[in-house]
Amino acid sequence: MVNNSRNFAQSQAGLLLAKGTIISVSVVSILTSDISSAQITPDTTLGNQSSRVTTGVNIKGHETDLIEGGVQRGSSLFHSFTEFNVNNGQRVYFANPTGIADIFSRVTGSNASHILGTLGVHGAANLYLLNPNGIIFGTNAQLDIQGSLFATTADSFEFPDGSEFSATNPQAPLLTMSVPVGVQYGLQQTASITNQGNLVTGKNLTLNAGSLDLQGKLEAGGDISLNSQQGTIDINGEIISTTPNGIAGDVTIQAVGDIHIFKNIKASSNSDIITNNDQKRYNNIAINSTGGSIYLNGSQLNVTNSGSGFAGDIMINANDQISILNGSKISSNGNMGRIFIGVGDSNKITPKRVNIDNSGLNVDNYSSDGNTGSITIYSFEEISIKNSYILSGRGSIASSRNDDGSGANGGTVSIESQGLVSLDSLVILADVFSSDQNGTGGDINISAGSLIIKNGSELDTSTSGKGNAGDVTITASDSILLDNSKISSSLRNAATGKGGNIAITTNFLTADKGTIEAQSPGKGDGGNINITTLNLWLRRQSKISTTAGAEGSGGNGGSIRINAKGGFIVAVPSEDSNIVANAFGGNGGKINISANRTLGFQNRGKLSPNELNAIITNGTSEISASSDYGEDGEVAIETLSIDPTQGLVELPTQLVDPSRLIAQGCGSPNNRVAKGQSEFVITGRGGLPPSPDDMLKPGIRSPEWVVNNTRDYSNNSESIIEKEMNLKQLSSNTSTPLVEAVGMVHNANGDVVLTTQPAVATPLHYSGLSSQVCGLIQGNVRE
Repeated sequence: MVNNSRNFAQSQAGLLLAKGTIISVSVVSILTSDISSAQITPDTTLGNQSSRVTTGVNIKGHETDLIEGGVQRGSSLFHSFTEFNVNNGQRVYFANPTGIADIFSRVTGSNASHILGTLGVHGAANLYLLNPNGIIFGTNAQLDIQGSLFATTADSFEFPDGSEFSATNPQAPLLTMSVPVGVQYGLQQTASITNQGNLVTGKNLTLNAGSLDLQGKLEAGGDISLNSQQGTIDINGEIISTTPNGIAGDVTIQAVGDIHIFKNIKASSNSDIITNNDQKRYNNIAINSTGGSIYLNGSQLNVTNSGSGFAGDIMINANDQISILNGSKISSNGNMGRIFIGVGDSNKITPKRVNIDNSGLNVDNYSSDGNTGSITIYSFEEISIKNSYILSGRGSIASSRNDDGSGANGGTVSIESQGLVSLDSLVILADVFSSDQNGTGGDINISAGSLIIKNGSELDTSTSGKGNAGDVTITASDSILLDNSKISSSLRNAATGKGGNIAITTNFLTADKGTIEAQSPGKGDGGNINITTLNLWLRRQSKISTTAGAEGSGGNGGSIRINAKGGFIVAVPSEDSNIVANAFGGNGGKINISANRTLGFQNRGKLSPNELNAIITNGTSEISASSDYGEDGEVAIETLSIDPTQGLVELPTQLVDPSRLIAQGCGSPNNRVAKGQSEFVITGRGGLPPSPDDMLKPGIRSPEWVVNNTRDYSNNSESIIEKEMNLKQLSSNTSTPLVEAVGMVHNANGDVVLTTQPAVATPLHYSGLSSQVCGLIQGNVRE
């Protein structure tokens, strides 16, 4: 799993935000009408320094209710209310005395706060609003706050010295609350915050509650923090953190339960600031669900930095599932912007599944001289990405650079799961489109248990300039299926760099109308292809190729190395599946194959350009390494035949006495070589000639009569020889006849015992042919 170390800008008020969850509530009927009981009613908990409301004050040309009084401690001012509501059309502002930086207000009563009009601060101070019963921003709600707004349904604000400003325990002293740095929210948060208005702050905007239902717009010049403690977060309005000059803030969304996002989230700036050894990042978007799932449905997440500083990161992580659906787009634009799906600051949560359908992920760098960032997708069990192709108006996963900068590089796309990764109708690009510079294409790295690439999917690392194309590295512990899809690393026609390398490692690689190619149609050398597998199966015009140059020009062809030791490389002879290392002006590439067997291929020699094009449709599967004008490449195929010695077993003792092999007979009755059963019979003809028709050699003992089996005895009467032999058998009183041993076995004591029946042998050599491959060899291929 990939880890990411992130730096988020701290909010100016220094709050530490707790994680949480959300339960959506419907409050439309309440939000669309005035609340007859809506009042601003100070309580008496602050004694003679209680808050007071002055009506009819002219602020910015409008009649306004001004809240004054309160308890001042250092740069902080504290207000306390039994009820706090703002009616439709009403304008309520907090006074901002000199030296006050933070204004804290709490509601000690039992009702939620309804903000249906305008809530502001008559100055630059930050406003903290605390109501454990809930906070509702209506359709016409607006903010006029130059600083930050922190609204929460917690029961208290907690300070570093252990003191608290509590709505449920309002009698706590305020003597030490002079510096609110490090303020935390109390943990008792069950009520929700709902927004249907247009909430805009000059600096940070924080909503912290048991649940969040956000139908309206949220916009801030600094950080936007949305935190749910117990329920879910529903976002149906835009969220924007932006500044025309300088640094925009981060957007942080955290929940214990599910997070549903249906609208756009943006963080953009124009920053040239690079700090902390070039590691500081601003205008980030972080979405985390520690106990549920995250759903992006037709939404857009975007971070942009048009300056030379780093673009922000987008990080989405959940404990269960991440779904990015229905035209959603996630993009980071600028120098080194990054996207992380299923990857967080730590390994505490990891999604089980990631599902991306008809949506796009994009990092690019069009406006600065920096490198393109990276895209990382991780899931423990399964990753499914489909229906994504940017050129068709759908989505794509792209990490690209398109400018005339100073040789900046393309970004890396990494996809990792311990289970299945399925790429369906997907384009993954890690490219550089700069025609005059030295930038290299980005890399594509995929690691999975099983990998399926199907339905026209394309994985490509390319460059158009002087730099090299990126590499493609794919590892699957079980199998890879490349179905009507393409894996490529290439240089475009005007490029002068080298083609990228492709490395694939798996137990079983199947290509069905699949292409694996490293191309360099310009002047550079072609890249190399290295495949390590137990079995390789090529079907229906599948192709593995390295090509360099165009006709009459170009570099050397790349090499193809297929290591299937202990396995097989199989193609259907009539399906035009080819392995080719070709060059035009340079030398042909090398093809090295190691396997038990290669089946279904023809090894071709030098091919002209026309012949090379013809082998694609000539009805045969072929292996070729050639060059039009340079030296032909080499094809080296190392196959292992079945070793006959593997079927032999060394006997534990010497069964034949060489000293007794002088005689070819069985000896006289008193001097038999084999005297009884279970004894070895010496080989030889026993004095017989090779054929019954041959003459006996002189000095050889006359043998018993034998019958020439080739003779034809057409009548049914016994021959003279047969009668004589029968008579001899009746009259003879001999010992048990000797029978030639034709087999041997081990008995229970481990001794070798000769038998008159052949032993059943168990082959010691495993061919390695699966039933699937055997069917292919026999022509029984099921379509």
